[in-house]
Amino acid sequence: MCPLQLRRLSVLHPTRGPHMSKLSLTLLASLTSALLLAGCGQVAPTIARPVATQAATVATVSIKPGDTPAAVEAMTGGKVLLWNAEGCDDHCTAVVSLTQSKLMAQGLNVGRHISVEANHNRVKNLGARPIWIWSVGMQSAEPMRGLGARPIWIWGGNLWQDGQYQPLPENTAAWQQIGLPAAQASAPNAGKSQVIAVIDTGVDLEHPALKGALTPASTWLDLVDGDTLPQDDGELGTGGVGHGTAVAGIATQVAPMVQIMPVRALGTDGSGDISAVVQAIVWAVDHGANIINLSLGSNEASEALQSAVRYADEKGVAVVAAAGNAGNNELTYPAAYARTSAGLLSVGSVSDSDVKSGFSNYAASLEVLAPGERIATYAPNNKLALWTGTSMSAPVVAGLLALMQGERQAAGGENAVTAHAHDISGIALNQPFTGGLGYGRIDAAATVLGWKQQ
Repeated sequence: MCPLQLRRLSVLHPTRGPHMSKLSLTLLASLTSALLLAGCGQVAPTIARPVATQAATVATVSIKPGDTPAAVEAMTGGKVLLWNAEGCDDHCTAVVSLTQSKLMAQGLNVGRHISVEANHNRVKNLGARPIWIWSVGMQSAEPMRGLGARPIWIWGGNLWQDGQYQPLPENTAAWQQIGLPAAQASAPNAGKSQVIAVIDTGVDLEHPALKGALTPASTWLDLVDGDTLPQDDGELGTGGVGHGTAVAGIATQVAPMVQIMPVRALGTDGSGDISAVVQAIVWAVDHGANIINLSLGSNEASEALQSAVRYADEKGVAVVAAAGNAGNNELTYPAAYARTSAGLLSVGSVSDSDVKSGFSNYAASLEVLAPGERIATYAPNNKLALWTGTSMSAPVVAGLLALMQGERQAAGGENAVTAHAHDISGIALNQPFTGGLGYGRIDAAATVLGWKQQ
């Protein structure tokens, strides 16, 4: 028997310097993997992973009876990124990276729907930034009783008291605002056995606070560098560096026993291609994610993104998308598709007084709001940071879904989140946004209780 798993590789080297490169991590992981497999008498498995496309455009193409991926690729001269031909009734679609000249020369648009859109750098992490960063020391901690042995990063005191999880002190007010302590008390599984795919800038794979919180390495994907180590690289505070780590940290605070699947689709500057996000969603769905967090968005509508979200919905995977940080009366995409997709939740940000955050987008397509101002979470290179943005609100909701699904071991819960939200439209400062604040601010305690009683 060989009990060590590849998901532990990143935390087997806690003495790395604060600027260990991704190349170093790759070499360490490769060497350790070879040693482990040799000790177990196993041959390293070959795992097929998608390769990021360099195509300037992508197309969403309706599928006809008898179509195959190979046939559509032959007709378009492109590469199929998504193939959704099961259980989709009259909206079966493929998303294809292509060259437009080949597409039109084949006349593929005759007799079927087709939408061509630009691909490169159309998706961004919505501009969230860390506003306060600090380093802390590590101490040992006791595992949470009854939930399995998972160490947690602590400083200046023990976050595990009498076997009960205690959140980061800086977030106490935010978690009390949404009734998270009561929700966690009602959800003793704490999200155990649930997987949240964080499609973002990657995750700090060696952060001590995420030790044991990541899915097996066979589920990791980096569509930016084209490898299997979705490391959140770069200098914190520049571009999008640290964004994915922050998102993962918030989700694990809400659902302490959830597993994070790191999928990198955004570069260090915080931007990425439509095709990469589509591929990332398909990968997450096909590799065991229960929930997908998208703290990213595009200012332009994208049928390719909409098709990917629909694919997740039809496979029973919930998608949570941030509303955007421009303070506009419109949401970014794919969040803007929430009211037409049952499995998609759009999330805006609210202050500690239940007033819509000034930066948060709002619209009729917004469904719920969650705390998103000065949220403490993990940052690369053994740091903590405060972050502000709807990017922080989304993983709060993703974590809540994990709490719920972990109790019933069943998909769903999106309707319960909206049904039990607290209406904040009556607050004077929210009056200018009437009709644009969705069902209100989430109530985690009422949502978990209502979900369990269904």
